[in-house]
Amino acid sequence: MDAAFRQISYLLSVTTDADMPDDDTPEIAIAGRSNVGKSSLLNALGGSRKLARTSKQPGRTQAVNLFDLGGRARLLDLPGYGYAKVARSVRKDWAALIEGSLDRPNLRGVIALMDIRHPLTEADQQMLSFATGLQCELLPVLTKADKLSRGAGLNVIRKVSSQLRGIEVLAVSAHAGQGVEQLQEKILAWI
Repeated sequence: MDAAFRQISYLLSVTTDADMPDDDTPEIAIAGRSNVGKSSLLNALGGSRKLARTSKQPGRTQAVNLFDLGGRARLLDLPGYGYAKVARSVRKDWAALIEGSLDRPNLRGVIALMDIRHPLTEADQQMLSFATGLQCELLPVLTKADKLSRGAGLNVIRKVSSQLRGIEVLAVSAHAGQGVEQLQEKILAWI
């Protein structure tokens, strides 16, 4: 594990664009549906179970949580989109916050998380379409890869990559550690 990931630490949570840091530190956004495993993946990237709070209840991340990546970059843990038991007005605020976070000049990449068992939902496709139009890197990541057999997982990866016109797709399992090192390498290449 690169030293930057051993030094990852929570910085702050913001609920408006005005609260975002105003500097040129490279940023990597982590986006995905509610309950796709964003917090678990952040914990796996940092080699800690306590870096980001995890929950079985969708919609627990209600702000953009910023994490310092060893002084080299920031990871932006975006609120989940899709199903969450919150008011429609709150979801609208989250959408504006997500869009604002993805419209920052220092954004280097977007990691678009999807559950390997249910990839490319309508909400995922909207996020991918939006992220494709940004001036940064995009990496679709299929989470919870340990929930499928190796062969079934490879079939899903091929299918998703084909549907995304050959874009590289990575499968990870925060629980088993699968793909975490490759994701770390990708993040370091972007910054």
